[in-house]
Parts: sequence; structure tokens; C-alpha cells
Amino acid sequence: MYPNIILKSLVYLSVMSSIMGAWQITYGLNFHAYEIFSILFIVSFILMGIINTKGIFLIDRTIKQYALFYVVWFVVKILSYIGLIHYYLGSIPQAPISQYLKGVLHHLFVLILFCCLGILISMITRKDRHRIAWAFVSIALASCLYQFISVYLLVSHQIDLDSILWPAISINLPEDILFLSDFRIGDPSIAVSLFRSGGLCINSNTFAAVLICVIPFLLLYAIRNTHKIVILFCLIAMVSLVMTMSRSGLLGTAAALLALFVLEHGIIIRRFKLPILLISSILLTCAVVFRDYIAVFYLRGSGQFFTSSGREVLNEFSQETVTKYPFGIGFNNAPVVLDQNGIALITGPDLHNAWLNIFVEQGVTGLIFFISFSIFIMVSSGSRSDMFSRSLFCSYVGLTINGFVNNDIMIFPIQLFITLFFFTGALEYRDISLKSSKSIQNDFVFKDGLAYKSQISVCRKSLEIA
Repeated sequence: MYPNIILKSLVYLSVMSSIMGAWQITYGLNFHAYEIFSILFIVSFILMGIINTKGIFLIDRTIKQYALFYVVWFVVKILSYIGLIHYYLGSIPQAPISQYLKGVLHHLFVLILFCCLGILISMITRKDRHRIAWAFVSIALASCLYQFISVYLLVSHQIDLDSILWPAISINLPEDILFLSDFRIGDPSIAVSLFRSGGLCINSNTFAAVLICVIPFLLLYAIRNTHKIVILFCLIAMVSLVMTMSRSGLLGTAAALLALFVLEHGIIIRRFKLPILLISSILLTCAVVFRDYIAVFYLRGSGQFFTSSGREVLNEFSQETVTKYPFGIGFNNAPVVLDQNGIALITGPDLHNAWLNIFVEQGVTGLIFFISFSIFIMVSSGSRSDMFSRSLFCSYVGLTINGFVNNDIMIFPIQLFITLFFFTGALEYRDISLKSSKSIQNDFVFKDGLAYKSQISVCRKSLEIA
């Protein structure tokens, strides 16, 4: 009993701290809280002896394929060192090597974590799998509430909650961390002035990407189950998305919701025709009435929804780089190269495009691989009808569009969401496929809430008892 509780508790802590980028511990080396919890989970998982032939035997074939993609991706990133050698003509400075090694080690850590999660999720009950997936949704909703409270306190009482919370729970928090008061939008001399809030994520674009993951799932759950409380959660998440003032987040969410409507249009039109018309009318009216405020917050004085500030420079740099160095410049080295070329002073150390970032760093091999991986995720999840797979498909459509404007599809909390929902959806499909098999329960025994292969059972390729 206790080993199972410990493992699941560490998984919950890893999932729920994944979006808290400012929760850090620094003792010589800098760690995020989610990294600490994840390392403890991996170590506990290994020490408890769950990684064995029995555990691996229980993993669903689709999950094994997903893990194999991650292994190949790891190899592709290692091989990008060839591009690093080519870019620096063999004489590589220390900074690019350090950056490359940090990226490779982090991917190895994520690979091991996801493999352990795949085994554990395959062995626990259906209810526990759902709880882990809902943990990500729950912390996103908690982040929405934190966003509302922090914006209210800062605007009404000039109290920056970020500057109180994160130093209090972190150890030696780096001084360059930005808080809510650093993200003012609008003219402070007039009434039209607010702050871009990223909730618990701090970064508003990152939080918007998290909401791209969560909103389709909440909507699909509300559509299929008509739970009023979940409908309220949807509204809270959408208001929070607007408050991030993330244009890429709005675009990605719109793409995800369009995909959801295409897949579920029958039930949506049948059950929610009048609410959709009413909400659409309200939104249109608000857009007209508050158009001046929208112009301040979303157009930001440029007269355009998407500004091209610095992107021409980035696009020109990317085009020249991939032409000269088709095998990339080394994984995780775009920030270093941008800084060396003086471009980071204009645009920051970011290409603001996940697809370009992969192309520039990992070359044509990395780009082709990531496209293949994305197709695998979308085809696998799109071919299943359970809520986790269906919502993942819609969210991935939104994240793909969002990826043309920033790199959020590559960050840990988003990759964790994709992995959790992919695994849970794959096992939902497996459960449905095996539901008619009456002998399944006789093939497995449970100990401490985990499933193990019975010594007297005939070999089968997959598990489980809900």
C-alpha cells in the first residue's frame, strides 16, 4: 500500500508543479521544483523494483511506440553535435558545449521520466490514471484563480503576490526572475492599463499554452456529460486566457476549438445551439463596445494583431542558417548563437517559432523527425474516440498553430500534458478493446494497488483491471 501511495503522490507533485516555473531551488546548481519531485519519483520507482519484465510486459503497444519516438528523438539531438562542430569549424567555445549538454541531459531526464510514467500508468487502475490526468487540469484551473487574485491585488492594492509567494517557497531564487508587476500593458498614465498575468506560470504565453491544452478537454467533458460545474470551469479558463493577453494563445485556442467543433459538431449543434448563439452575440457585442480597450491590450499600439517586431531579423537569420548548416547548429544552441550575432538584443534569445527552432538547431533531420512524431500523435489520438485522446488531438492542432509564433510546444509542462493524455487515451482504448474478455481478471493479481502478471496465466500482450 505505502509504495503505491508514495509513487502516486510524487507523480501528482511532479504534474502539479510542472507549470510553476518560478518555484526553484538553487544550491550551486539550479533546479525547478518539478525536477526535484520527478527525480524522487524516478529513484523511488527504480528502488521499488517496478521496472522489470512484468512491468514492461504490461505496457500498451502504442505507449511503447511513443517511448521509441522519444528515444529516437534523443539520438537525433545527440547527433546534432555534428552540426555544432560544423558551425564552429571544429573549435567550439565552452558556452555552446555547455548549452548543448544541458539540453541533452534534460531530454534524457524527460525520457526516463516518461518511460517510468508509461509503466506506472499501465499498472495502476483506470480511476487512478484519470486522477493523474485531472491533476494537470486542476492545477491549470488553480492557476486561473491565482491569476484573478494576483491581478486584483496588484491593480487595486499595489501588492505583487508573485514577489511574495515565489521567494517564500523557493530557495535562493535567481534575481532575474520577473514577476507580475514587470508585465504592464497599456499607458500607466491613463485608466487603460493592466498587467499580463501568467498565473502560476508567471509567463503569460506559457500559461496560454497550458490553457490550449486544458480548454478543449473541459469543453469536451461538458459536452458529453453536461456537468454544470465543468461548464463553469470552461468559462473560468476562457476568461483567464483573455487575461493573459496572449495573441498566440487566442489563435491556438481558436484552432483547437475549431477542430473540436469539426469532430463533435453533431452533439454540439443538437445540445448547445442556443447557448452558442447567445454567447457569440455577447462576445460580439463586447468586442464592439470595448474595441478601444482591445486595441490597447492586443494591438499594443501597432495597429496589428500580430506585430513583426524583430521577426524579419529572425526569419532572415533562420533562412541563412539552415541554408549554410543543413544539419543544424547544435541542440539547445539557438540562444547562444542569437546572442553571439547580436540578434538577442533585438528579439531576445528566442526564435519565437518552434518549427524554425528545431530546423535551425537540429537541422533537416530533426525537423523531419518532429513532423513525423507530430503526425504519429495526431493520427493515434485522432483515431480514438475517448475524451483524453479526442481532446489531445484538438489541443495538438492548437499547439501546432501556436508553435509558429513561439516555442511553448517544446517546454516541459506541455510535453508532460501530451504524454499523460496520450498514455491515458491509449489505455482507455485498450480497456474498451478488452472489455469483452472475461478471462482477463484471472490473468493478473494486484499488490499495493499495482497489477502484476499471474504466475499461472498464459502470456498476453496487455493488461488491466479498472
